Amino acid sequence: MMTNIVYDIFIEELKKKFPEKSQMANELAAILFIEKEAAYRRLRGEVPFSFAEVVSLSLHFGISLDEIICQDVLAIPWISFLLCDVDIIEPKEADYEVIQKQIDYIGIMAQDSESEFGWISDIITLPLVSIYEQLYNFYLFKWNYQFKNIDVIKKFGEIKSTERLRNISIEKFKRIRQFEKSILIFNDDTFIDLIDDICYFVNACLITKEEALLLKNDLHLLMNNLEGLAINGFADTGKKVEMYISLLKSYSDYAYFKSKNHQLTLIRSLTINGGYSADKHILQETKNLTSSLMRTATLISATGAVERIKFFEKQRAYLEECIF
Repeated sequence: MMTNIVYDIFIEELKKKFPEKSQMANELAAILFIEKEAAYRRLRGEVPFSFAEVVSLSLHFGISLDEIICQDVLAIPWISFLLCDVDIIEPKEADYEVIQKQIDYIGIMAQDSESEFGWISDIITLPLVSIYEQLYNFYLFKWNYQFKNIDVIKKFGEIKSTERLRNISIEKFKRIRQFEKSILIFNDDTFIDLIDDICYFVNACLITKEEALLLKNDLHLLMNNLEGLAINGFADTGKKVEMYISLLKSYSDYAYFKSKNHQLTLIRSLTINGGYSADKHILQETKNLTSSLMRTATLISATGAVERIKFFEKQRAYLEECIF
């Protein structure tokens, strides 16, 4: 049974935490508040650890249950990714908790001296716009238009984020900026696709001309900040940033977070939400994709001035042409 395989892997990972095997039963008994003989019975396999005991031990020794479950990817492929599907218009407490746990995990990795963040996307996505109020609200508006109450269409001006959700999004943005190294890979049309989305809703009379101008102002601010980041090659936190422009499309939005002992991979879906995985295999596949795109992309951070200028001039020119 697969459950037995997973359990056996857990036991092996647990044993690795004890160089001195003679002390294993004593420490387990102390952690679980059980008799020493009861600990021995569990180690011999006569009595299984309860689910609550497995959770307690995994937390105490830093054993990733996600990684254990995902080790046999061929046997249980549906476990490799978990869908993070939260209601961002009317979030419940459970939605807040899901997002906060993810941010806390990212924060732990960011503190590591070997931390690295990678991001590949054909379009500007929510984490990059969280500090820009109008652009942030646009993503909420688009998600609401596509997935929530589709029979009742709301205009852009009717969609507002809760203050708590906005603050959590900004917190995530700040945590990401603390990673020692960040790799950002944009497509040559990254801003153009977002501008086209805004223009579509303007033509559909769901965004007013005045609101479009506010969105345009936020887009200019975002472009200016990204260009400054590319010129310096470092964030204002002092962390290194590598920015690339790729002519190849990724056809999705990928992000990975890694440190010496932890990893997390995200793949965007449903406009804002997405799947996430703590599996090392998934992380390596995403890093392989990143390396492949880097080989064919142009580095524009702290170098590549000509290509950097051309890229941002193209985005700004299109913005001025479409929204005026």
